[in-house]
Amino acid sequence: MTNTHKKLAFTLAEVLITLGIIGVVAAMTIPTLMSKYYEKQTYTRLKETYSILSQALRSVEEEYGTPDDWNLSQEYYKSEDSLKIAKILLTSIKVAQDCGVETNTPCMYSGHYKYLNGNTAGNYGGNGTYKIVLLNGTSISFGKWNENELIDFFVDTNGTAPPNQIGQDLFTFGYVKNKGLHPLGDPSLVYDCNKNSSGWGCTYHLLHNGNMDYLK
Repeated sequence: MTNTHKKLAFTLAEVLITLGIIGVVAAMTIPTLMSKYYEKQTYTRLKETYSILSQALRSVEEEYGTPDDWNLSQEYYKSEDSLKIAKILLTSIKVAQDCGVETNTPCMYSGHYKYLNGNTAGNYGGNGTYKIVLLNGTSISFGKWNENELIDFFVDTNGTAPPNQIGQDLFTFGYVKNKGLHPLGDPSLVYDCNKNSSGWGCTYHLLHNGNMDYLK
């Protein structure tokens, strides 16, 4: 008796076509998923770091007052000022690594960062700033800046790893005289945030909107 039932199976050509389609779909979707993951991780670390710095400033206020009372010098990123700031703040911040004011340390990228527009920016892991790494892997360097923006806190959300670019992994908070800690880009510290700008104002954008749409 002849078996009229067809055997169900894929041919080699069909398997190859299916794998090709899966590969194309993966190539289209994986970069988007990775980008979303990076954006979420960056936002989470930046928000957590903002909270850590804010709480530390409040915690030391009763004993030391605010940075307005710390008698910082008139100079930019002077090592003595950075050491004074660290001596006060680090009593209330848990760190994974403390590199002090030395340059070329593992705590912060030691080369020149890039602005969001691609131009060469400064070396924010040197210049007399104090460098630490938080328990969440975020690197911070800080120092006295000017008479209005008393202290700059440079926050690299993925440590020394690339891309080392303002608005992508480097963000900044400024302690404003008599006003407290503010992310660059908010009404107290107005900076632009778009692909053609320096990227400094993107700290506020990311915290306020929870996304990095300015990269599109």
